[in-house]
Formats: sequence, structure tokens, C-alpha cells
Amino acid sequence: LRPRLARASIVIVISDFHDPRCIQAMRELAQRHDCAAIHTIDPIEASPIRAGFFRGQESETGRTFTGHPRSAWMNSGEVQGQLARSGVDYLALRTDEAFVAPVRRFLSSRAAMLRGSR
Repeated sequence: LRPRLARASIVIVISDFHDPRCIQAMRELAQRHDCAAIHTIDPIEASPIRAGFFRGQESETGRTFTGHPRSAWMNSGEVQGQLARSGVDYLALRTDEAFVAPVRRFLSSRAAMLRGSR
């Protein structure tokens, strides 16, 4: 995305942040652009799995992987902390909860901050 943005832009990324390269990409974008991250969290992924090894597949890329109950993606606190240090606004959204009101509040608070910075 970065090479395509000739002028400073607002970039909102909606992701599960399972790909560790995503955090670095957001850091780089935030150096020139106003960035916000909406982190989608599936409650199944946040709780321990009662199984041995398992095979999974990323729905976006089709990439397969093998995991185990101690396999861990970064939790929302880690993602938020890393992005905050880069100036990226953050919202965690659980996939089993209503999302319209939290997204509306998040975007409204960003708009209010931008108006206050002028």
C-alpha cells in the first residue's frame, strides 16, 4: 500500500494481526500517514484449545500451518502496545459482539481529536 500513497492519507486497517509482518507494515505507514487499526478477535482464538497438535488454514491466504495449545498469537494488549508506540490508533473488536456502536465511537473520537489538533 505504501508505494501507492503519493500524499499523506488516512489508513484504516482491519485485521486479526496474526501475520507478524503486519505490525511492522503499520509502523512504516504511520511514519507518513494517519493510521488506525481495528483488531478483529475471535474468542475461540483467545481461549486455550483442548487438543494436541492441529492443522489450520488462513482463510485470506490459504496458507496452512500446524499449531498446538501453547501456540499463541499476540494478544490484544501486545498488539495495542506495539501500535501505540508508533502513533497508530487502536480498537479491539470481538467477532461475537456487535460492532457498529464501538466502531462509531472509535471513529468519532478520532474525528474529535483531529478537530482539536488544528
